[in-house]
Amino acid sequence: MSSADSPPSAVSPSALAWEVATRVPLALLCARYAGFAFQRLRLPQISAHLLVGVLAGPHVSGLVGASLTSRLAWVDETCLAVIGVAAGSELRLAELRKNPRPTLAMVASLVVVTWVFVFTAFLAVGRRLAFLAELGPAHVVAVGSLVATLAVARSPASAIAILREMDARGPFCARVLEVTVVKDVVVVLLFALNLELVAISGVRFDPSTLDPRPLDDDDDGSRNLPGRSPGAKTLALVAALARPAASLVGSVLAGGVAGVGLGHVLRLGAAAVLPTTAERGAPGAAPQGG
Repeated sequence: MSSADSPPSAVSPSALAWEVATRVPLALLCARYAGFAFQRLRLPQISAHLLVGVLAGPHVSGLVGASLTSRLAWVDETCLAVIGVAAGSELRLAELRKNPRPTLAMVASLVVVTWVFVFTAFLAVGRRLAFLAELGPAHVVAVGSLVATLAVARSPASAIAILREMDARGPFCARVLEVTVVKDVVVVLLFALNLELVAISGVRFDPSTLDPRPLDDDDDGSRNLPGRSPGAKTLALVAALARPAASLVGSVLAGGVAGVGLGHVLRLGAAAVLPTTAERGAPGAAPQGG
């Protein structure tokens, strides 16, 4: 069994360290030089980085195998946090507060049009997919809603990388970043809402909980829905709608507190370093020491 197909538990720490020390730098080096080649062709470097990632991944060449990517999942989480901080730092709240209507209108248009189109298309072809062929309409609706929500998402990292590489500035570029960041917040809220609605609907995708009997034509796939009174179902729906909103508000508050604290730390560090540098570089400054 190759390292690309072996489960994470089958890889010893020494083998993992060897793969991290050899294969990951090789993939990064290839991505770096591929980016230079794309730049000569007047193409964004991030396109080359993504292409190298696909080719080096476990589904093509296996240079970076599945066992390695699964054990380095913490790198993905760290990079996601860095991308979020970078995207948030590019957002100019003063301009957004001054004229939020264009940004909100573009975000609403992109979200609604993309979600409705993808969801409608998935409903048309969902029952033809192998993993949904024997399931009911409720499963198709749940998966279609999740797929449509994921289709709304855009990559802040790609937008930031392209704008910085091209040294793009101006109102249009600022608007692009505003729309990208705000839409990501909407996607997170929609994703959480999807999970909550599926949880209270009783639709199950785990094979161990599915009824093995074939579904009838009039069965919507929600046979596992527990018996509840209308009042209990209403309360469950309200709670399902409130939980994503509470999670979003909590994350915004936590991010705001962390951002303010990080800003104070950086300002204190700059205040401690810059005066010392200015004193050392000032003309006629007396040398320190005896």
